[in-house]
Amino acid sequence: MDEKARLAFLQDAYAGVLVDSVRHLGLAGVLESVTARKRAEQGAGGKRMADRLGCATPAEVFRKVSDVFACAVWDLEPDGNGFRATAKTCKLCALARRFNTEKPCEIYCLNPLEGMIRGVDPGSDFRVESTLWEGAECRVRVGRIGTETAGDRCG
Repeated sequence: MDEKARLAFLQDAYAGVLVDSVRHLGLAGVLESVTARKRAEQGAGGKRMADRLGCATPAEVFRKVSDVFACAVWDLEPDGNGFRATAKTCKLCALARRFNTEKPCEIYCLNPLEGMIRGVDPGSDFRVESTLWEGAECRVRVGRIGTETAGDRCG
């Protein structure tokens, strides 16, 4: 197995383990409470995780997570004082649907992204506008808290 195939296998296996975890947490009736606790942890450790991925800006968080985990491929577009990140496909959602689990979005994607983004830029506003779980795309708006025109933050 060459390096590219090995990486693809590991990315698929990782997504599968996350979905299995959501399934077990859901069956035990603790997914919501664990998600809330993990959100606090992901927020507290966001800067460290972003640093480990080599992210210095909120946009880099989306790009590096897409590259490393190959789960959702985020397209970034400037939007007023920030940017909008959109994903039309997500391996995690697709697997969770296939195995009839609960929603994996917050615990394993959106909350970690928010933690890392606020870790690299504490003044960031992170708003989930839609998810693939409920709709046709996952859309997140990232901007600056309290500003209207901060320019293109996609760089």
